[in-house]
Amino acid sequence: MSILGTWNVTQQSIVGTTDSVWTFSQDGDRVVCDIAHNTAMGAVAKDVTVQGDEVALLLSIAKPVQTTANVTLRVSGDAFTGEGKVRFLPAARLTGQRVPAEPTGRAAPGEAAHHAGPQPQAPAPGPYASAPGTPFAAPPQAAPYSPSQVTPPQPDQPNPEQPWPGV
Repeated sequence: MSILGTWNVTQQSIVGTTDSVWTFSQDGDRVVCDIAHNTAMGAVAKDVTVQGDEVALLLSIAKPVQTTANVTLRVSGDAFTGEGKVRFLPAARLTGQRVPAEPTGRAAPGEAAHHAGPQPQAPAPGPYASAPGTPFAAPPQAAPYSPSQVTPPQPDQPNPEQPWPGV
């Protein structure tokens, strides 16, 4: 099946350009798609169907508005093109490039291994993981909090958090 594997995906729509990583894998008799590095939309792929080089799926989107998009892709070798259509917006263009498979360090039965030891494994992506090939993004650091930095409103001054006193 030509869609199986990991893909760097770019989506161009009226709300901008979004990059993400999609991994298609076989789960029994069905194909599943995991979408990583796409916190901008909070997207989840469902109902993946594959017929030859044609792939269709339903993309559940959480941001900027909760909706679903019907996605169709056409795979050609190590690339795909397609579109995602939300009923009330123009279609978004999707392009994908297959991420080359990393050597596992295991030889097929009857073959000798072609390396000098185990291959390093990349850490699992976490909440602050960067896109593949970029340095790790550390979590943002908050400034130290000190209660002495906060001045409570005085009784004769308006409280900006309660614009109508007594309400």
